Amino acid sequence: MRVEIVAVGTELLLGQIPDTNSQWLGEHLAAHGIASQFHQHVGDNHERILLAFRTALARSDAVIVCGGLGPTQDDITRAALAEVMNVPLERDERDRRKDPRDVRFARAHDAENNLLQADVPRGATIIPQTRGTAPGLICAVGQKVVYAVPGVPYEMTDMFRTSNPARLGGPPDRFGDDVGDHESSPSHLGRERIGARRSSGVTLRRTGE
Repeated sequence: MRVEIVAVGTELLLGQIPDTNSQWLGEHLAAHGIASQFHQHVGDNHERILLAFRTALARSDAVIVCGGLGPTQDDITRAALAEVMNVPLERDERDRRKDPRDVRFARAHDAENNLLQADVPRGATIIPQTRGTAPGLICAVGQKVVYAVPGVPYEMTDMFRTSNPARLGGPPDRFGDDVGDHESSPSHLGRERIGARRSSGVTLRRTGE
């Protein structure tokens, strides 16, 4: 299993913040038997992000992308993933209808820019967000898969732990549609092959369904 980590953000290249996400992911992947053979940093530039994604997919079985999922103009990971997948972005209306009692989402969805976080490449699977406003994505690209998670460290680590990185190595429709409980924790990394199917407690949503 060849896994590559791509950290998106010009601030990383400028040395304004350390890349603790790649360090954390590399450590936790290795602890469960998966080596991240390559790490990339790329700035907030569409063409360079495309190059980074295509390079990673050409030499790795699975890619974890950190960052670029927020609501600002330089958060362009979603658009780059859609182009790599050769599909359009679609607004997931269900993501707009969060529980109105949830102040975070009520506040976030006041601004049109924040609704960009509900734009999803067609056919991608949404990883629910529990500590912020930007959901993660699982994107099938041929026989490979890209996991996109937020760049905010506590959001990234929470999403990694509660999603299903154990299924790295195959498109979402080959390894089921659910993520969640202890059965899909990092302790199961590397144990499931393409074609395996498991289910757990928290349901992901495939766009267009």
